[in-house]
Amino acid sequence: MTTLLNLHSDILGNPINIGSFVAVPGTHELKLCKVIKVTNKMIRVENVNSKSQKVKSRLVYSQQTILVDEDHMLAYLLKNA
Repeated sequence: MTTLLNLHSDILGNPINIGSFVAVPGTHELKLCKVIKVTNKMIRVENVNSKSQKVKSRLVYSQQTILVDEDHMLAYLLKNA
C-alpha cells in the first residue's frame, strides 16, 4: 500500500503533509489554512484565520498553495487573535 504523504508539493517544491500550514488564494485575498486531508490529486484545507466562515473546508490543488512556516503562523495567530 502506498502512502499519500509527500505526494504533494507547493508551488516552490516544498513537500506538503497533513497538518502543514499553507496560504491558499481566496476571492480577494490569501487565506491561511491547515491541511486536514490528502487525496490523490488535491488536498483538503481548513481555514484558520476566518472567524465566520460558512464553508469549513475545501479542496485545492497543491500547486496553488505556498507552505507557511509554523513559527510565522503562530506569530500571525497571536497577533490577530
